[in-house]
Order: sequence, then structure tokens, then C-alpha cells
Amino acid sequence: MEAESRSKNFDFRSLFDIEFRKEVYSMILDSNSELNKIGIDKSRLEKYLGDGQPKYPTVIWHLLTAINILNNSWIEPMRNTKSLSREMNVPI
Repeated sequence: MEAESRSKNFDFRSLFDIEFRKEVYSMILDSNSELNKIGIDKSRLEKYLGDGQPKYPTVIWHLLTAINILNNSWIEPMRNTKSLSREMNVPI
């Protein structure tokens, strides 16, 4: 008899790590100008993000990507890479 179950690969986009999720949410919610350009109601977004695991984590990543494209931080040559890096726990 062969085992049917497989362990799921770690996917950082699922936002399992609470500290990482808080950091991503903070980056999104601190982007008032970009949220206005996209036409997102910040109070509705705050309710959607809530405190728990997001229902659709890929939406969060799409939003963060759009914000970074709008504010040009992804092409800034003197960007401080340390400000975007942190230690993270990877569940096994």
C-alpha cells in the first residue's frame, strides 16, 4: 500500500507567519497615495485584511505588487535592501 498524502511545499505567499503578515499588511496600509490611485477604500481594505489568515492570499500579493509598481520602489537604484529583509519562520 502506497501513501497517498504528500507534504505541501512552503509558500511564502500564503502568509502563514504572523509577523511577516503584519509587515506586509503594514506596507500596504501605509501606501495611502497608491491605494487612492488604484481606487481602494482603505477602511474596507482594513476590514478585509483583518487579523486572521486571508481567504485569498494571492490578492494581497497582487495589491502589494501594484503598490510597488506605482511608487517605483522596485526600480529605485539606491534602495536599502536591509529594509525589505527579515528573518522568517518556515513551518515544516
